[in-house]
Amino acid sequence: MVFELKSHKGDTPGVLIFSHKEYKVLFNKKSENKYLKKLKNNFFIGVHWGASEDDVIKNKLIDFHLSLPGLIPENIISSSEIVELTTRNFLSKDYKNNHLEKYYDIITIGRKVKAKRYLEFFLIIKKVMKEKPNLKVMIVAPEDEKRKKSTFDYLFEENFNEIFSEPEKKNITIYSEKEYLDRTEIIDLLNKSKIFLFTSIKEGVAKVTGEAALCGLKILIFKDFRGNAIYGIDEKQYSLFEDIDDCVSKVIDMINDTSLNNFDNKDLYEDNSLNKLDNFLSELYRNNNYEFDGEYNSNDLMNNLNSFNNTLPKKLVIGNSNDLKNNYSFLKYCKLQNIDINRKDFIFNYSLDLNYRFNEILRKWKNFIPISVWKKYRRTNQYKRLFS
Repeated sequence: MVFELKSHKGDTPGVLIFSHKEYKVLFNKKSENKYLKKLKNNFFIGVHWGASEDDVIKNKLIDFHLSLPGLIPENIISSSEIVELTTRNFLSKDYKNNHLEKYYDIITIGRKVKAKRYLEFFLIIKKVMKEKPNLKVMIVAPEDEKRKKSTFDYLFEENFNEIFSEPEKKNITIYSEKEYLDRTEIIDLLNKSKIFLFTSIKEGVAKVTGEAALCGLKILIFKDFRGNAIYGIDEKQYSLFEDIDDCVSKVIDMINDTSLNNFDNKDLYEDNSLNKLDNFLSELYRNNNYEFDGEYNSNDLMNNLNSFNNTLPKKLVIGNSNDLKNNYSFLKYCKLQNIDINRKDFIFNYSLDLNYRFNEILRKWKNFIPISVWKKYRRTNQYKRLFS
């Protein structure tokens, strides 16, 4: 992702934000990127971290990092360089408690991949149903357009059919199309639900728990979750569970608790976070002997910082995102910024990309294993890895 938060004017620099993806591929190197250095003639450079990362090298050309606690190692990136703002802090006012009649007792939202740990979710629901046979459940599990063998949950349907009886299945609604539900549909489903059950154990900013919190749901999260699933949520609104049985007990308690609560999650809304961003930018410019005019692209930061809004030429980015494809695309982007590119550097960066692709193929060798082998292996081992 390359997002121009602020344009440069005359001798006053603007602000460019890259994503953790570009940082890992382009800037996570001991050697200095000379074209990033040239970009710095016209811009302050920031990085938005949307995932938890450990293997990070400090890049001295980066001015600041938009990150929340636990996403990047602070022994590498100093806390003085971190601004505690991510897409999680810029949720729209559309996410709110509309006080609709509740139809679902439990809802979860997450792609149909192993990391979402749907086996554990099914086992929890099965046990809750023993005490609450009329439990109503909504699962929003869209499929990626292109499945990755190493990450796709090939046992989702198989586990579902083996764990639940036919009468139980009638109380569970599953959305698993390749089309993602839009914001209005998600907000409506959240507002019709009581509890958001989050069984992932590692993600990044985990915006979905923040969205659920703003819609008034009670939230359950695995206690050793790595990421920011509880950041900004009122402590009275969420609970942490240790294992399947503990989660079952807490789900039942939440269902039985009919008391009404007003929760305070203001730090998740964009209005409050824009004030914090204003203050940071003002200080950034002042500390570098520039005057901050207060103008920048503050519109829809929830999606712009997440690379969901495509503004760059399609040939430079991945799909409909704003994520740069590779080192070669980065040089093409620099050329759009009127930076002269040496032909030899184009060739060199192309060779870097070939090497990166080769290493990715080696790293993802598992994708070449036949699906039948994947399924057999996972059937044998999945119950040994419950919340491990």
